Amino acid sequence: MAEVLRRTELRGDDLQTNLPVHYGLIQWFLGRGVMAEPNTRFMTSYLAAVGALRGVVDDVDLDFALRHLLKRADSADLREVLAAKQTFLQRPIERLFASAHVIGGFIGRYDGRLWQVQGDEVRFLDNPVRFIEALYHFLDLEEREGEPAIEMIWNHDQALLQRALDFYAAVAERTGASSFDELEALFSGEPDAALCGGDDALWERCVAAHRGHQAGLEVLLLIPRVAVRSRFLEVGVNEELQPVFPDVFLDPETIRACTKALAPPPPAASDEIVTPMGGTFYAREAPDLPALIEVGQHFEAGQPLFVIEVMKMFNKVVAPFSGTVVESFVEGRDASVVKKGDVLFRIEPDEHPEVVSDEEIAARREAVTLSLLG
Repeated sequence: MAEVLRRTELRGDDLQTNLPVHYGLIQWFLGRGVMAEPNTRFMTSYLAAVGALRGVVDDVDLDFALRHLLKRADSADLREVLAAKQTFLQRPIERLFASAHVIGGFIGRYDGRLWQVQGDEVRFLDNPVRFIEALYHFLDLEEREGEPAIEMIWNHDQALLQRALDFYAAVAERTGASSFDELEALFSGEPDAALCGGDDALWERCVAAHRGHQAGLEVLLLIPRVAVRSRFLEVGVNEELQPVFPDVFLDPETIRACTKALAPPPPAASDEIVTPMGGTFYAREAPDLPALIEVGQHFEAGQPLFVIEVMKMFNKVVAPFSGTVVESFVEGRDASVVKKGDVLFRIEPDEHPEVVSDEEIAARREAVTLSLLG
């Protein structure tokens, strides 16, 4: 089932499906334990954990992370290698970070296989080259004839990956070294006769090739580190095959806040109310009842303002803050279709929110990214 979902292609404009939810969840169970026995409350806490993961990922600036690695490179040769690897590293991580559900699935599937967490420390277990190979596979970005370039690894990045895989296959065949620790020990020690046969020049080239293939791959550790920071990594399955969650993901208030992060409301100014979803608009709960809100009326945070019907499900939409309606753009428009993000009311808020500048947001994201790079 995981493989079917991995290879499923959906085409169309503005598609909204739950495929990432199912793919991520199945992969999580494959890694944590396919015999687990979740109860009816499992999804509530699991979605909260994925929402917390989303909250941390949103504060990661991948462009900045790669620029930082390039800036601290101590030689022109290293800078050249890192520059050549930019799309090789950036495209799959960006694709992964685009969906919190998919991130959660990858973390659940490969925690303890590709990396290991010891306290606050995260370290590679397997060769990082295998890590990024697994990432491209997980995201269905492998090289495939006839696929558009946007849906697969680019040619020059595939060449980088294949050269690294071929090199380490030869190293493993001659020395038996394949894990991260074994490779690091091999190439930081004395010349290995099995690898270079006493040829010092060949040994130096092998060491340089290893350092070149590994350069920049430390950015992959951002993936497990966001899981540690968000506490998503603490979600697991115990010996009784029951899913277990840290207390934070069992708290109703935290569950509401974190789950909201998975489907944030559309952007709106502080003086307007917009639709959180597309559907059919109704100003009242029933034809014989008054409108839930009218021009000139004051409302409190959490008060129902209107109803959106989607597939016979009538959803009351509540006010995100308190204020007074000063203008309505849906007067007399009951049963009309609205799109997500349409402005329905102009309002005067009771309290004007503090505006955070783009510079402040960028500074916060850079600080979070630096702390996760280690």
